[in-house]
Amino acid sequence: MIDVVFKLENSNGIYFSPDPLPVTIALLNYSTGNSDFNLVFTLVNDRVDSVRTFEITKANIFIESNEKITKTLKFSPPRPGFYCVSCTINDRLIRSMLFGYDPEKTETRLTRERDFNEFWFQHNRDLAAVQPGYKMIKSDQSTAELDVYLVELMCLDICRSCGRVWSGQMLRRLTFAKVNRFLSYCDTFRWP
Repeated sequence: MIDVVFKLENSNGIYFSPDPLPVTIALLNYSTGNSDFNLVFTLVNDRVDSVRTFEITKANIFIESNEKITKTLKFSPPRPGFYCVSCTINDRLIRSMLFGYDPEKTETRLTRERDFNEFWFQHNRDLAAVQPGYKMIKSDQSTAELDVYLVELMCLDICRSCGRVWSGQMLRRLTFAKVNRFLSYCDTFRWP
């Protein structure tokens, strides 16, 4: 019996360019006899709709009984994203792990459903019919340059949200946008 364990250089599995993606794999032979193993390591993308294999590395390894062998591979992902590294042993046992490679720089393809325009139009019309229920109280944190308001509003009549809205001289001149923060939520939106 053999077991495969991935050992991470970074505990979160996130790595950054231009360094390669290092993958360390420990192979443990729990059987009573010595064994030869054919290993195939592959680097593939994490997409379900279009799986692509970027690298394949093959190795033959001899492991004695109750021995552990460690092998480190360095993959070179073509661009930022998430990748799956798998280890296939003798065309049977497969172990895999997902790694992130510069995930902050990932550029995803935009998708748009065929009925998106209809959906957007309908929901905008529905939202326009809803009367906003909120309360704004000027805060004692306001200064001559900056107005701070405490805002309370109900969400779907079941949840009360509280937050602060900042409005300063610069923001007053830019009447198209104000910055709003609610607890851990931050959004930029238009005020009438």
